[in-house]
Amino acid sequence: MALTIQLNQTPVISSGMNTIVASTTTTGVFKFRYHLRVEYWVSGELLTKVFTLTQPKNSSGYGVFNMSEIYKNIVTPMITSSALKDQKSTTDPSEVFPIHNIPFLHTDSGNTYMYLYSRPYMESAEGWDAFQGHCNKALLTFNEMYSTTPTGIPTIQGTAVTKSQYVYFGRGERGEGTSNLLSDYFLINNGKYLLTNNYKWDSSISRFIGYVGRSQHMTMAFVNGHLQVAGNVGADTYGMQFKYYDSGGTQLGNLFCKNEAKSGGKYGGTDGFSNTGRSFFLTIGSGLKNLDEIDTTLSSYIGDTPTAVETSTGSSIAYYEMYMMDSSSAQISRVYRFNVTTPCDRYDETRLAYMNRFGCWEYINLNKKRKETYSVKRDTINKPIIHNNVPSGTTDGTIVYNTYPSNVPHQGAMVTSVSVEDDLSLFTQNLDDSELDRINDLILSPQIHMIEKYDYQWVALVCKTSKIETKVKGDNKLYSYELKFKFAEPKYRTT
Repeated sequence: MALTIQLNQTPVISSGMNTIVASTTTTGVFKFRYHLRVEYWVSGELLTKVFTLTQPKNSSGYGVFNMSEIYKNIVTPMITSSALKDQKSTTDPSEVFPIHNIPFLHTDSGNTYMYLYSRPYMESAEGWDAFQGHCNKALLTFNEMYSTTPTGIPTIQGTAVTKSQYVYFGRGERGEGTSNLLSDYFLINNGKYLLTNNYKWDSSISRFIGYVGRSQHMTMAFVNGHLQVAGNVGADTYGMQFKYYDSGGTQLGNLFCKNEAKSGGKYGGTDGFSNTGRSFFLTIGSGLKNLDEIDTTLSSYIGDTPTAVETSTGSSIAYYEMYMMDSSSAQISRVYRFNVTTPCDRYDETRLAYMNRFGCWEYINLNKKRKETYSVKRDTINKPIIHNNVPSGTTDGTIVYNTYPSNVPHQGAMVTSVSVEDDLSLFTQNLDDSELDRINDLILSPQIHMIEKYDYQWVALVCKTSKIETKVKGDNKLYSYELKFKFAEPKYRTT
């Protein structure tokens, strides 16, 4: 008697077809059920949540568990940096460090490190951020459950079969199998991709092209570790290379950022060389603003910050490039080039961060018209027309013969509550077919942030746009959109 379990290869995307099929060789028993115990972590690996499922055999003798709805509830978008244990004791949620603004200083056992990388789960979150984060480990325990007599009560029997799956926040799309979803993103050669699909490919220079302001934050994510793909050992994600260029294409300098524990990432060790687990992908701060905050005296960082390069050369950075390298200095990803933008004089530049289908952060600058509106809703009640201080049997003619006495200002309709919905409308520039993915991802994103006032302050938005036309036959293939949002946190509190 034995159980056989078939399930998707780990890691899995939370919104994918995460189906588990169980079969057994057990016969001659009664009231048979497949029993599944699911355990997952809420904070670190100390506090756990557990629930159980049972499933009878279908007509072919199998038990089928659809885990999609379950998995969507055990992961949450990653909005803060991974190593939160320095800040977990704070009572002010505004002090929690946004993931967009990495790096930050991290103290551990008396040593101070600068974390430019961030893992996709919370190390030790509690209080305001007591959730597991972007990745969670699901420990699955399968048993047979049956009775040995026709009238008996089914009980758990036999030897348990234990499986683990690492579940990631993301969005499944039509035509993509879960196990093959990230095959193009395993960093084993210079034709592989970082975890993004929103940058335009320029075949003339073999680069993906993006845009970022000189003083703006940004992150990128990538599949991490030493992977084995199609029987071949993959290259190791040793570190990210950044190179700065002026407007004439002359390289001004570079910065190499090692992917290791001291920089907030992971390189080497059991979890690095065969990494299909909780650090399956990493986020790295990659805007010029992020790189400016690097302490290049630390061993994890080799080279110069953008400001140091501009100061020493007297030239401004017009664009910069980034790609992953292995420990033998070989390039193991595509090159991503980011042009440094100058805001339009006519409009205020609005920078949005939003989660793409991989659950990783993307960024877009909108340089067109911006419009904010307030919708005010008031609830009222009608008060009695007689003032409370006047006895009901009074013969005072002023009170009796005036429907609304002028000396009673609080009678009639009274406002009991006022609520304000703060709406925001943004307009895109003309986009061609190749740039529509970013708009699709933006509208479908469960998490959208907008930088407000200062480089370090982000506010959450909810997209209200529910319909766009992405392709219209006969048009000139250039489209502009009005995107409508509301602020997830109200600007005014009246109740």
